[in-house]
Amino acid sequence: MRQVLRGERTNFEGKYYRSKGFQLGMSVPRDKPVPIYLAALNPAMLRLAGEIADGVLFNYSPAEAIGPMIAEVRKGAEAAGRDPNVIDYAMYVRCCVTDDVPTAVQAYKRELSSYGFVEPYVRMFTRYGFGDDMQGFRKLWQAGKRDEAVHCISDKMAHTLAAIGPKERGQEYIQACRTAGLIRSILFPIGAPKNAPLELPKTIRELTNA
Repeated sequence: MRQVLRGERTNFEGKYYRSKGFQLGMSVPRDKPVPIYLAALNPAMLRLAGEIADGVLFNYSPAEAIGPMIAEVRKGAEAAGRDPNVIDYAMYVRCCVTDDVPTAVQAYKRELSSYGFVEPYVRMFTRYGFGDDMQGFRKLWQAGKRDEAVHCISDKMAHTLAAIGPKERGQEYIQACRTAGLIRSILFPIGAPKNAPLELPKTIRELTNA
């Protein structure tokens, strides 16, 4: 990928993907390499990000989890002989500035439940103390009780993994993440579809400079 992003002609023979003579059909800056971020959730991927990537992209994580994740990234960098201080830390920060908190929370629970059978996410959510939420969801879903299954995702889980409510809640959440070591907060507006035309632009407007 570094060769590709430098505009070089490349050949690749991997286990699943192969290419011959590939080259980007656009000009690329030669004096400023395009940084590569590795999305990572759990310790092994976090350490791999420290070994090989310019930055790491976290997801669905509370502020208090950022420090331990950064520690894993730094372990990987140090093991590979890299300076851990040059690695960028970014995360999708999910927020919804709203007066209709219950509706936004319920919509977010459905989003979280969609990861109920994605094992890396289940392991991460379990690490955050929400293993019962995930296992309860899986049990009811597999029993065919799909409407009931979503209710296994707790309000606590929703409010821990996103900032939902007044703009001050979002500002506090973003600031807590930065204090914990996050360098790049990527605002990710969420909410219920029926309220999206008002809440999404409001969230962006209120929190872009938070």
